[in-house]
Amino acid sequence: MGPGAGVGPADIFVQGNRITRVSLTDAITREEEKTNAAGAKHAVPDRVIDGKGMYVMPGLIDLHAHINFNKDVPADYIYKLYLGHGVTTIRAFNYGDGDAKRMVEEKKRIAGNQEIAPRMYVYPFWRATDPRSSNPDGARQIVDEWHALGVDGIKIIGKPGLWPDVFKAIAERAQKNGWAWQCTSGRTGCTR
Repeated sequence: MGPGAGVGPADIFVQGNRITRVSLTDAITREEEKTNAAGAKHAVPDRVIDGKGMYVMPGLIDLHAHINFNKDVPADYIYKLYLGHGVTTIRAFNYGDGDAKRMVEEKKRIAGNQEIAPRMYVYPFWRATDPRSSNPDGARQIVDEWHALGVDGIKIIGKPGLWPDVFKAIAERAQKNGWAWQCTSGRTGCTR
């Protein structure tokens, strides 16, 4: 079987958000499992979904998401579109015009099942609206504040006026807070 080829039929066991076991259910595999699992006890599932004739695939991850909503197209509609297309995780660079704090609040609402949406990782834009953003000491303060809020990373894109000492301060502080530093295609970001 080549990459992407379907496998089945199978029983898929899920605990929380994780697939814990995939057990093929063809006759040969069932006999092999009986032999290998003699005496092994498996818990009875809380819920069974009959998926005969259906396919299962892992959730997709959108690494470049913008949640730009308005009164005509609310955020929950955007989330439903993502989920309807199989996207279960997003890396969001904005949530409307909200700041990092508002983005983290939305991430927590999603994690707490108060909003039906893909899992969200928060990467706010580095904005020049904060006067501290253009000097090394101020940049360090912002990174520390965002880290304390629960931000997962930072998106910096072609910001004129950000001198090398500011970039260096952001990178050093991001690494100190457990984020990795990456720079690709002229776009820069700090990630966990």
